[in-house]
Amino acid sequence: MTRFNSFRRAAAVAATLATVGLAGMGLNSTAAFAQNADAQFVLVNASRQTIDAIQVSPVTNSVWGPDALGRNTVLPSGYSIVLTPFADACRFDIKVTFHDGASDVYRNVDLCDVGSITVRNNHYYVVS
Repeated sequence: MTRFNSFRRAAAVAATLATVGLAGMGLNSTAAFAQNADAQFVLVNASRQTIDAIQVSPVTNSVWGPDALGRNTVLPSGYSIVLTPFADACRFDIKVTFHDGASDVYRNVDLCDVGSITVRNNHYYVVS
């Protein structure tokens, strides 16, 4: 099986897992927001490390959302996941926590205008 086919299969599995793990994403303690399909994006782990947690919150929320990967789920290097934040917003802060405990925070990302975010060795770049 080629690396591309393995990647596609892993992305499909990750997307299925994301559907289960994203139920509370982007919620604060007082209000629930509608899912914003325009803010859907792919997060690609092109770093050398496993990602243990991904948290996404609207920029207006001072509290991080729950782990988008879900409990006991990680995103290994070379895999990706489709995420759809549950909030009526386009601008989000994204926190990625790696297996070694280090984390990166990407602030004020316009997810309505971004198709994917690729994490590369604790840095990221956006592909529209």
